[in-house]
Amino acid sequence: DRVRRVLDQQANRLLGADAASGQLVAIDVSTANGTVIGSMGFDKIEGLGLDSGTNTLFAVRASGSASQLIQLDTATGRGKLIGDIGFADVRSLAFDPSTHTLFGVDAATSRLIKIAETTGKGTAVGGALGPSHVDGLAFDPDTHTLFGSDPVADVLVRIDTVSGAATPIGA
Repeated sequence: DRVRRVLDQQANRLLGADAASGQLVAIDVSTANGTVIGSMGFDKIEGLGLDSGTNTLFAVRASGSASQLIQLDTATGRGKLIGDIGFADVRSLAFDPSTHTLFGVDAATSRLIKIAETTGKGTAVGGALGPSHVDGLAFDPDTHTLFGSDPVADVLVRIDTVSGAATPIGA
């Protein structure tokens, strides 16, 4: 069973989407105790991204042939479909608070994409990520850096948000 997580710094908790049960859960970062918030109403959640400025939680659902952007209520867990992303296999999300940009990675094309929060429509950023198979994203607002994890090569990568190129860190 896969659980996708994102840090909610305002509430000092991790938010997780349990792909098997379809539940949104809160995990206390001090005690590691988890509490079910509620059913998301969607299965196959592949990633979460939090706009910390508005406390808006986004999720991506991959159904095999298309990916959809979902907005999740952090109090009830309930999801609302925003729209189709236009890419087949979006696996992860990260939000850049300085530019108010939601990023995703499409595993089918190995490309970084920008996703419109209001429509869900995705737009490719530059070319392919390179040899990296990115399956997780995180944005560091202090350094304005987008990071990705490559579980195939077992490396952390830095992703250029203009060209879409991924560079292994420490390689």
